Amino acid sequence: MIPRLLSQPVFAKVAILLGDPRCPDRVKPGSAFSNDDAAEVTILKDTLAKLDQYQFIYLDHHASLIDDLRRERPGFVMNFCDNGFHNNPQQELHIPALLEIMNIPYSGAGPDCLLFSYDKFIVSQLARRIGVPTPEEILFTGDFSILDNWSIFPAMVKPNAADNSVGITERSVVYDPEALKAHIKHLLFDLRIQDILVQEFLPGTEYRVTMIGNSERGFIYLPTFEWDYSALPPDVPPILTHDSKYDISGPYDLLKSRHSILSPSFQRSIEQYSEALFKALRCRDCAKIDYRLDRQGQIKLVEFNPNPSWDAGAYINQEDIDKGYHYIDILRLLIEVGQIRYAPDTSCFRRQA
Repeated sequence: MIPRLLSQPVFAKVAILLGDPRCPDRVKPGSAFSNDDAAEVTILKDTLAKLDQYQFIYLDHHASLIDDLRRERPGFVMNFCDNGFHNNPQQELHIPALLEIMNIPYSGAGPDCLLFSYDKFIVSQLARRIGVPTPEEILFTGDFSILDNWSIFPAMVKPNAADNSVGITERSVVYDPEALKAHIKHLLFDLRIQDILVQEFLPGTEYRVTMIGNSERGFIYLPTFEWDYSALPPDVPPILTHDSKYDISGPYDLLKSRHSILSPSFQRSIEQYSEALFKALRCRDCAKIDYRLDRQGQIKLVEFNPNPSWDAGAYINQEDIDKGYHYIDILRLLIEVGQIRYAPDTSCFRRQA
């Protein structure tokens, strides 16, 4: 199902760069890595060990990262650190910037893409310019008078710059001006979040698109899936909150996902929008993009993520395996897509039958 792009590695010695479990991570519950995080790393290592044409080393100690890179000097770095340097999401772009300074080839988005993509309002403005539909929205930066002209309810309120749904709770969907102002004050004064995005709430089906590749050579799409909110209690809004990703004891334990059955024309539209965003944001190698249908059933952009997690649990379930998508093949493809950009010639490209 997933083709091979290389007949031989461009770089055999590969470093896998991860988040640092020694450092606090404010995105995670308790601001610390969990046993589940450690288990996912073990699965990653065990899976990569089966790719015997590569020699893998693992780098997760950020305090010594520069010295480690100098001492080990890998031929290629797989940037699997979606936490940011020292687990600071605002320093996510520092990882590829460091690799570029050290002249080490690496996978994934560059610092410019990570900088722009971290700002949801910038992404929305760019998306509109290139014809990708987006929700109606305003950016709150401290002036409450801007809310006087907002009349679309229900509305979605979220931090303009944050990862992993930080700042998104059951209170993030508001139904009147009073609730809107109250929740903004909560984000502003209690959580110290300065830039806040107010959007029309999109009540329709929510889709997740995962693409691997580059504009020059084309893309491979993993199966599009959708979130099934139908089992949630009526008073719980159908959105992905921060708790929904970590708290299995709450109502979001009932949240499920399933593969989408899309018409050819709808699939083409999603792919065209995704590839236009990918190119405009100067993304590389992979991206995860979320869309959702509005009240009229029109698709609109929710989020563009140029540096998604590649944990097995995030992508591979039995439904994927039944369709021929295996974790080892996805990891191999990610390595090949990143390395092929650095190939000095085409002699190592795998010829398709």
